[in-house]
Amino acid sequence: MKERRRRGLILLQALAMGSFLAAGAGCDDDFWDPDSFAEPDMSDDDAWNDDVVDAPDDRTDPDVQADPDAPPDIPAGDCSDPGACSHNGTCSDAGGTVVCDCFQDRYAGERCGDCAADYEWFSDVCALKAQPRASCDRDYEWYKTQMGTGTFEVENCGPTSVSMAMVWYQRAMDINPGEVRSAVTGSTPGWWYTTDIENALDRYGVPYSVKDYQTAEAITAELDAGHVLILCLTMGAISPESPPWNSHFNRFYSYDSGHFVIVKGHMENGAWLDVYDPNNWTDDYYTDGAPYGRDRFYGGAEVLASAREWWPFMFVVGEARSKGLDTSLIPVGRSGP
Repeated sequence: MKERRRRGLILLQALAMGSFLAAGAGCDDDFWDPDSFAEPDMSDDDAWNDDVVDAPDDRTDPDVQADPDAPPDIPAGDCSDPGACSHNGTCSDAGGTVVCDCFQDRYAGERCGDCAADYEWFSDVCALKAQPRASCDRDYEWYKTQMGTGTFEVENCGPTSVSMAMVWYQRAMDINPGEVRSAVTGSTPGWWYTTDIENALDRYGVPYSVKDYQTAEAITAELDAGHVLILCLTMGAISPESPPWNSHFNRFYSYDSGHFVIVKGHMENGAWLDVYDPNNWTDDYYTDGAPYGRDRFYGGAEVLASAREWWPFMFVVGEARSKGLDTSLIPVGRSGP
């Protein structure tokens, strides 16, 4: 009888705790305090005699007796869903706020409150440090794809990057990349060189300088100063994302040679560079209609490696040319295979 009574009381205790967890303790709620569930007083019934103590003790069940230092038991989310972590660990969501320790190999031990305050959520990698960060974006649309830019659209990463830089610099300078190409190289086919970028910027009166960059600090300093950059990279140095490429990180196509892109911001002190990549085609769109190439993040270390291999200079758009290098003294870079 005593054993059945004891089991009944413990069952009521477990049900009470289950109701607490089912209520959905959110990220701002206090962690579960096991001391708040007092042990039933069974002293009057001589409950702790030898016969009862030897009986199985359900209180050792981990679902009932939680670690007092652990967060509430929040069910893991489905990491294939939008808004859930798909890389490097499991994920969970409590009350709409992401639990940062889903990214266990990098942010182990972070709690929900820290995540909300210090991190920016990406479905691809859970969370990145929100600060320090720089973005030279505009409050109007200025991303462009080379698709649909004329006969030489496949080769138009250079003209498209210049066209984006123009409209970034001055909204009224919104000229189709095909027209930019025609104004500089006419009907001559072929991939553009860095000298063509110079000629196009000069033709349309967009201020720029050319500088070398060997460190992430060289890039972030220009972005922090409010400039956007045109880089000439070999895309083989940029990690490809595994298909389907509907991530916000890494290269989203198989092409792996010379290519012009815009860099407009950075996160985590240049660990990730915020890129406008014009190599966006018919199938390269998220389900919401946004192009993969807009607001794409490429690893800063990989961009530096690419530059060292291909063309270690950058066009700094919006800065006087006198602040840069004499381009007649540096090697010419190019896009294309």
